[in-house]
Amino acid sequence: HPFICGFDPTDRNAVDHVKRMLALFPNFWQGIGEIFTRHDDLTALSYEEPGRANHVALDPIYSLAAELGMPVCVHSDVTSVWETQNLIYLSEVVEALRKHPATKFVWCHAGVGRRLVVPTLVQELHRLLAAHKNLYVDLSWVVYDEYLVLNGQPRSNWLELIERFPDRFMIGSDVIASMTSYVSTMTRYYVILDALTPETAAKVARTNFLEILPKANVTAAAPTTRRHSPPDR
Repeated sequence: HPFICGFDPTDRNAVDHVKRMLALFPNFWQGIGEIFTRHDDLTALSYEEPGRANHVALDPIYSLAAELGMPVCVHSDVTSVWETQNLIYLSEVVEALRKHPATKFVWCHAGVGRRLVVPTLVQELHRLLAAHKNLYVDLSWVVYDEYLVLNGQPRSNWLELIERFPDRFMIGSDVIASMTSYVSTMTRYYVILDALTPETAAKVARTNFLEILPKANVTAAAPTTRRHSPPDR
């Protein structure tokens, strides 16, 4: 299930890249992302403007995704490593969800990253999932090790959350480049799937992801030559 990625989330011409990929490889792409926005390990090393889930450059991409029925995977940490008392980036995700209700958003890693301590994460996810029907949650990467499972056992509050919203969670590998760890990464989810009801486990393991993919072949016209100029500084 190939997704389009590799573009600058602050580039107002990024939507042209997406359209170009759709035109070059029609009936091939099934989603967009992972789009990197707030991610301390990477964005703290970036010059100039950081990516944001609600950046104006992403608006036309979100709209295009809705038009084509494609999901969008967004990496946006809920807060910074240096600010754990307040979820300083959460409002950016909420704004994108509200502004683009027809776009299917997959929140990568449930909004957390390395060294992020968010004691209220389950409560925040419950609130967001109840308020935004276009939000889906990816359970890959560090959310598994640092939140989902404790001493080899799934945490009960997470199981309750997943059962409350059985159509909105999905597993993933987050494996890139080398695939040597793919099998071990995916099979570790058995402990969670075995603790869920069979119906919910089947959805989280496979069906939920397949359900958000486009229902028809995806293609789009090539971009025009019009370009956005950077704003005056």
